[in-house]
Amino acid sequence: MTIKELIEILQKHPNQDAKIQVIANPSINGEDEQVVKGDKYARKCDKCGQGMNEGFCIYEGQEYYCSDECLHSVYSEQEWSEMYNEEDNGGSSSYWTQWEELEEDYQYQIINGELEEIN
Repeated sequence: MTIKELIEILQKHPNQDAKIQVIANPSINGEDEQVVKGDKYARKCDKCGQGMNEGFCIYEGQEYYCSDECLHSVYSEQEWSEMYNEEDNGGSSSYWTQWEELEEDYQYQIINGELEEIN
């Protein structure tokens, strides 16, 4: 991977706190293949496809949304309010959350510029 290709990947996924790791993997023909690994994320937004470590969890994880914009493109504010305030089984199954930064919580990672499932 060239520096130019790396810059293009970083421009696709701007994040001032991005952690990028370049790993050399020996290939079958003896040449090294480079893999660029970036930030890890607990979930993936069902609307925009971006990785997320905080956001809206709908019906105990059937859907995830990273922002108000993504959530309300699918559910109106009234629908969200009704879901959030449901009292089924002693509480709502739809809520906003932050996932802890534990390695086992991460399900996605930026690999070579794409969000890939890792677990």
